[in-house]
Amino acid sequence: CKHCGHLERASATAVNEERTCRECGTKGRVVAVQVQESAPSEEDVDLGDLADDLIEEIDADMAAVVPKASVPSLSKGLPNVLLERNVERVSFFQGNPALNLLSGLSTGVVSFFFCIAIAILVFPTGWESGYFSYALNAVLISAIVGGILTALRSYIYFGVSALDPAGGAVLGIIVAGVVAAMPEAEPSSIAATALTCAMGMAIITGFMAWFTLACKSGNWIRFMPIQILGGVLAGLGVTLLGAAYRFLTGSQLSLATIMKGLKDFGLVLESGSNWAWLPAFLFGWLLFVFFRKLRNPVWLALALVATGALCNGLRMAGMPVPQELIDGCGRLVYDFDVGRFSTLYSLQFLDSIDWAVIDRFKVELAAGVVLTLTMALYKITRVESSVGREMSLENELMILGSNNVLAGLAGGVPLSFCLGRSLGNRRGGAMGPLAALISSLALVAAMLFSAPIFVYVPSFIPAGLLVFFGINLINRWLFAARAEFFRADDYMLLVLTFAVTVTFGYPLGVGTGLALAMMVSVTRYGSGGVVKQILSGTSHRSHVDRASTQLKVLKEKGDSIMVIRLQGFVTVGALYGVLQEIHRRMAAPDRVPLTTMIFDFSAVRRFGSAMSQGFARLHALALDNDINLILTHVPFEIEERLASAGYVDADRQGGFKLFQNLDYAMEWSEDRVLEAAGVLSIKESTLPELLEPVYPKGGYIPQLMKILEPITIKTGQYVFKQGDPSDAMYFIQSGMFRVELVVDGAKTLRLKKMGPGTVFGEMGLYTDAPRSASVVAAEGGTVYRLSKKRIALIETKLPSLKSSIDRYLVTLLAGRVADANAMVMDLMR
Repeated sequence: CKHCGHLERASATAVNEERTCRECGTKGRVVAVQVQESAPSEEDVDLGDLADDLIEEIDADMAAVVPKASVPSLSKGLPNVLLERNVERVSFFQGNPALNLLSGLSTGVVSFFFCIAIAILVFPTGWESGYFSYALNAVLISAIVGGILTALRSYIYFGVSALDPAGGAVLGIIVAGVVAAMPEAEPSSIAATALTCAMGMAIITGFMAWFTLACKSGNWIRFMPIQILGGVLAGLGVTLLGAAYRFLTGSQLSLATIMKGLKDFGLVLESGSNWAWLPAFLFGWLLFVFFRKLRNPVWLALALVATGALCNGLRMAGMPVPQELIDGCGRLVYDFDVGRFSTLYSLQFLDSIDWAVIDRFKVELAAGVVLTLTMALYKITRVESSVGREMSLENELMILGSNNVLAGLAGGVPLSFCLGRSLGNRRGGAMGPLAALISSLALVAAMLFSAPIFVYVPSFIPAGLLVFFGINLINRWLFAARAEFFRADDYMLLVLTFAVTVTFGYPLGVGTGLALAMMVSVTRYGSGGVVKQILSGTSHRSHVDRASTQLKVLKEKGDSIMVIRLQGFVTVGALYGVLQEIHRRMAAPDRVPLTTMIFDFSAVRRFGSAMSQGFARLHALALDNDINLILTHVPFEIEERLASAGYVDADRQGGFKLFQNLDYAMEWSEDRVLEAAGVLSIKESTLPELLEPVYPKGGYIPQLMKILEPITIKTGQYVFKQGDPSDAMYFIQSGMFRVELVVDGAKTLRLKKMGPGTVFGEMGLYTDAPRSASVVAAEGGTVYRLSKKRIALIETKLPSLKSSIDRYLVTLLAGRVADANAMVMDLMR
């Protein structure tokens, strides 16, 4: 390199070839190549140096397609990096320390309020206030254990692990059932049995995560239309609304209650119990409206603290507010007692457990485990779509299993991956695991020292959070999810699952959702793979005849074009498998950098649900690696969805470019390769200059020119039409010409496109068959005509010239056959 002096391997023919220096990134040309005269002996080869060189070369190749900050060192494990190129473990203290601290503290405050809300889900009406401490301790200990382990071991550096609202609703249903099944039991026995259900569910979830990891079946989540289970989550959203109402009013929320409230709105306002419910509902609704898009934990923490401060300020100032609302402050009583944890492992605690009651709820517990594990994996895939890179499901499964087992043994509740809080932590400025660790430490402080502040916590705030969770789940899965479904019948299956959940309970809803999901996967995905062919621009080219200089460039640089032809039923999981193939191709050290990806959907029958996630991953991949992304044969409904999501933009880097078919897409891609090499527009040349590199005997070119007839063709003018007599062949000096075929008397297909230096109609010299296709000028230019009569004349007068023409045509046809064979071999792989 002239700029930095860096040396690298190159062939002896690379002199004057344009290259990009792998050391400094400067573009230039090879100025010299040192050729080794003799091969070194085995004694001269240092295998250690050779291995270091290999690692440096692969690192440099990957740096060309991956942002520098995300390129891991191959010296730390070459196989893993090649298979999971985008998986990385960032530095613990990465990012601005102040932002990490602010984000961690804010997420900790939000998580604390969320833990209170989840705890009242498992706080049955009628229990003494002291049992709320059991519930909150269990939720907090799980959030702390999960948060610390996730911060220390997860590749999702901003991840937050806790009992999510859906899991809390499931556990609340189980605990409520336990309480109802033990009407005459001692409170201590009820508490022990309910807590054992929670602990057992957590431990079983952990072992199921490890079992899924051992079976290497975590990727099944990518292939199942898991959105069908969204009906269960929407149904649990209704459960959350009912739990908030029951917590504040002591009565059940039913359709009759809602209708009566709407009918007698004035009476509702006069009802003391509903005064506590209305602020919670309004608070939850406002959170949903203002924070469903702006999920920065800083603002959410401020909103929660400010609301509590305002309520207490009004109370202390003696403002005229409903007495029931004032009494809501201090309704929850919490105390932390280390001895409470030691009792979990005592014989007295074990004797208090009613195992027969737990056995009655084994179906509900099993359904809760399946739902928790399934949705945790699904949320991790959603994180992949949000951040634009692939995570290691194996690593996250190991962490999920460890979190749940340890949390269960410590007396905690089942843990899942919290998507909203994790992404909010990232939006808050978290750039490393330090923020997640600070969040967990904030929860430790809250568990130890927050008892005095509970007297100031208005009860409508945690109840309002339950309302927020419930509205968010219902909106997410019944309304917002509609836009993610490319098939109306998939959405109807979700609605069916929702109806089953609300009517018959979540266990049957989970079973229905899983059964429908597996049925859809089996019937649509079939036995064949989704990838029909993976082609390279080196062997698979457009139907454009190009000049010899351009063909040479395409043979050298065409591998920068990757063509992926899909088939059958395409799911978001199948698209993730395609992304793995793309990563392997990008990491290959012996191939040119990838610049264009073409996805051909001509053989695709149907698309699965939530394909928006897959397209979002493709968009992020193209944007991050400066790759042109092209889709062909795209159904109209998919095109509409991509356009509405802002992905379709042919002029914007990373935007999807849509073409009618693969041929046009290949032509555009080849033009970009030729443009980068500076040979897209060949300078105006005479026909002898164009023939010089390819004509077998250049000395005959002047004689050939004497027998050729120059013809000027205007744009849109036909050289000949399909069915015309075959009486001549043509050499193109300038302009662009299309070969067209009329099918069924009306439909016109483009078979080929030709430019300067190419020939057409040559079969007219050897056969008397009529023209099989038409040739029309796409851009006006000059062609030279060689008729049959003149060929017959020179065969008699100058047979050596005729022999040179024959040799030229044989060489031309042999090249076409070789290219066709290469394309066929590529298609058959």
